[in-house]
Amino acid sequence: MAKLDDGRTVEMHYQCDVKAYDPGGVNWRLGKGKPPKDTSLDLYGAYKALWDRWAALNPNLIAELRVHVSTHDNRLSDLFGTTPISQARALADILNAL
Repeated sequence: MAKLDDGRTVEMHYQCDVKAYDPGGVNWRLGKGKPPKDTSLDLYGAYKALWDRWAALNPNLIAELRVHVSTHDNRLSDLFGTTPISQARALADILNAL
């Protein structure tokens, strides 16, 4: 579970804060599968920023991920990611930028 410095997960931040279904809260299920309340948002940009924050807090885990990915043809997948906003895409973008 990818937690940020406030103890909430990336998913909580995304569903609660970015999509604005429970700002500052932890009930991520309120926003799951729903559009953001502000439809003008760059959702992927906001989601990626959360993963950038996580990566900055966890450089050792990013290094470990890079090693694991390199042994699997440099591919990441997200079984639950059915939209362009996915954990695999965000982490791949982070790894490719290093």
